[in-house]
Parts: sequence; structure tokens; C-alpha cells
Amino acid sequence: MRTYKNVFTNAHKKFLNNIFKFERNPFYWADSAVKKGDKSFHFVHHAIYDSGKDNSSLAQPLRLLLQEISSKINHSYDHIYRCALNITFCNGYTKKCPPHKDHVFKHKQILIYLNNSDGDTIVLDKKGKELKRVKPEAYKIFVFDDSKHYYYFPKKGVRKVLVYTTN
Repeated sequence: MRTYKNVFTNAHKKFLNNIFKFERNPFYWADSAVKKGDKSFHFVHHAIYDSGKDNSSLAQPLRLLLQEISSKINHSYDHIYRCALNITFCNGYTKKCPPHKDHVFKHKQILIYLNNSDGDTIVLDKKGKELKRVKPEAYKIFVFDDSKHYYYFPKKGVRKVLVYTTN
């Protein structure tokens, strides 16, 4: 479980910022984050989905991005299971999403925070106690195993996160 800063080049940052500019990429309404009825309303763009299938024009550039930074974050992988961009906000219904694992099989999580916000990510130990808390900061990368985790919704503004799951 590690966090990394100062990994991205200016070109990487420009690419990541442009994802959210000029209404170029569609984000879709998700009425839950973990299970139906959890009221974790947010917007999502699945670039890579369904155990590795490209789902948008961002899939290949986001594959390349991970490939380019993987040595800097000491992360080797053979397969990207999922890559999603999440936009969360104070939705008026819940303060945090339920604790969960992203997949039922063994995997690694790579969270890339794309802006400064509140809405910390919490990783739990095997007994369900807080093991690690990470505050979203623009271009901070957080890598961890398939431990249960959850995040808080921001109290104001939005929280933008790029999420990869790999082997």
C-alpha cells in the first residue's frame, strides 16, 4: 500500500485535465456504487470494462498512461480488468459508499486522484478497522491490494478519480 506524487509529466497532466473539458467524453449516471439501493449516486465513464474490454475512445490512451507510469509506481501487471473515471459529489443521501472489494478475484487497485477535494479513501484491515486513509490531491496515486475499502463523498465540489484494477 503506497502513495506516489510527482509521477506525471506535463503532457500526462494535460491529457488527464482534457478528459473533463469541453464535454468531450460522456459520463453516465450510476444510481449505486456497490449494491443496488446504496444511494451512492455518482457519474462514471468506463473506458475499460467487463474484464478488460475497451469501452470508449479513452481506453487505449488510458492503457498507455498506465504503461508509462507503471515503473515509476513499482507496479507490474499483465491485465487491466477495469478502468473507470468517477465523479462523486455531495448527493444529499449518503456520506460514504459501502465498504467493498471491486472484484471477487485477487487484484490490485490504482487510484489516481485528478483534483484536490475532500472525500478520503479508507482501506480496511481484515477485521474491518481503518488501516489507511488517503486524502485526494491532484495527481496523487494510491496503489493497494484487493482489501475492502470505501470513500467519502465530498462535502462540497466534486471528487474526480481515475480507477484501474489490474492483476
